[in-house]
Amino acid sequence: MAPLLHLHKRLFNKGRASMAKDLTQAEIDAMFGGGAAADGAGPHAVHNDVHDYSFTAQRTLTSEQTQEIGDLSERFARSFASSLSAWLKADVTVRLGAVERAPYADFLELTPEGTAYYASIQFEAVSAMSLLQLDMQLGYCILDLLLGGSGKPSLNTDLTHVDEQLFQAVMSFICDELSTSWRQFGLSAECRDRILYSQINRLMPSDELVLCMTFEMRVGATQGNLMLTLPAAVSSFLLRQLGGTWKGRREHPAAIRDRLVYLSKKIPCQLSLQLPSSRIAYTTIADVVPGQVIELNIRETISPQLLLSGRSLFEASAASQGSCRAALLRQRIPEG
Repeated sequence: MAPLLHLHKRLFNKGRASMAKDLTQAEIDAMFGGGAAADGAGPHAVHNDVHDYSFTAQRTLTSEQTQEIGDLSERFARSFASSLSAWLKADVTVRLGAVERAPYADFLELTPEGTAYYASIQFEAVSAMSLLQLDMQLGYCILDLLLGGSGKPSLNTDLTHVDEQLFQAVMSFICDELSTSWRQFGLSAECRDRILYSQINRLMPSDELVLCMTFEMRVGATQGNLMLTLPAAVSSFLLRQLGGTWKGRREHPAAIRDRLVYLSKKIPCQLSLQLPSSRIAYTTIADVVPGQVIELNIRETISPQLLLSGRSLFEASAASQGSCRAALLRQRIPEG
């Protein structure tokens, strides 16, 4: 072992001496700073290609987000098809065709002029405007059914005042169905105004990343598309709500849950005993004075009600217990 150890030390010392001999301080500086110097940039160089980055500007959806949006849209499609079929008394099928995320300018190129009816919609939780568009032939088929026809589409693209009112009623119906499906996520849609084809490019910035959901519809024998385009503010809000609702929330340990339940039972609530409200003429109470009796138009057999935070629970009567007022419960008031 001694000769091998001695040989190892000789090789190590030889290499260290070689390094000390071959590398000067200038050469070491050149090794660590040469790359930056060659590019014309020192340790404090300013890079001109630095630009802002938006973490919300995600161009593509993840597979999980696509699945979540797809499941949500399919449920809306089934509910909407059922409601529209009942409204029109006709066969209606609706299915999700595509979910895409891209700059708004890309979607402006999808529909030629005069082939669709456009309306702006606003969601209660977000101030940004969204776009709802319905193929014109599909819309005319729906209008014909509403007016008692057989659902024959029209070749005319010039809307009369009556046509426009009916189209807006259809778009409002779609928004109501959308609100029913999305209300659990804090989004309630309201149909606003009709938008002309020449105005849709001003609804959102052309470079804004929007989420577009395309639904393929069939009403009777007429086929067409319904498209919902959501700006970044609405789509981001929806994706956050979907993630928080469907991914599951972290559960507290059992001891903490029991403690929260115990504390919640001590939260004070408003309890009152009162007669049902009634309507009386203003002249009856205009000149009332202490000691005057006012007839309340409530039958003598009507009992006061015990209300919990404004909700009627029991019929009861006034009582006393010790030095305090109390309520003697008679019978429970059915819900509804």
